[in-house]
Amino acid sequence: IILDYKINGMTGIDVAMLIKQDKKTKSIPIILVSNYYDSKKNHHDVLNYGINICLKKTIKPEVLLNEIKKIEMSH
Repeated sequence: IILDYKINGMTGIDVAMLIKQDKKTKSIPIILVSNYYDSKKNHHDVLNYGINICLKKTIKPEVLLNEIKKIEMSH
């Protein structure tokens, strides 16, 4: 799942937490995309929310594909 950080009425982190609470969906990898959230500064927070990686906007397609492949290989 690829989530934007900023969503109407909630954040991508809120959505990730809901996904990770459900037994049926908790194993689905999540990528957070954001201009607002810095994964280097908040790396441990991202992991605590069950998000696999946070990417800064604007993302080159090849970077996104590479990150998806890394996640696939680790699952």
